[in-house]
Amino acid sequence: MRAFLVEGPGKGELVEVEEPRPGHGELLIAPAVVGLFGSDVELLMGRRPPAYVRYPTIPGHEWAGYVLASGPGVFGFPPGTAVVGIARTAGVSGYIGDGA
Repeated sequence: MRAFLVEGPGKGELVEVEEPRPGHGELLIAPAVVGLFGSDVELLMGRRPPAYVRYPTIPGHEWAGYVLASGPGVFGFPPGTAVVGIARTAGVSGYIGDGA
């Protein structure tokens, strides 16, 4: 799959990355749209506070898409379910809602 990888301030490129596999309690989502916000631009420009940055990273913390697969312990989100999410700084989605 393709992703925009920021390797450091001013260093970003579209790259091929290995498709992740959902772990326990996780969903694998095919993004339909991803929002890039001011914080993402600050990340690319090297202007984010160091406490919030770990390079390399893939920006885009607000998104909508469809469930591809679910890991063990996940129920109620069959493949094809429309979902939205807002990721927090720890990289864990703070909200996933049924897009129906």
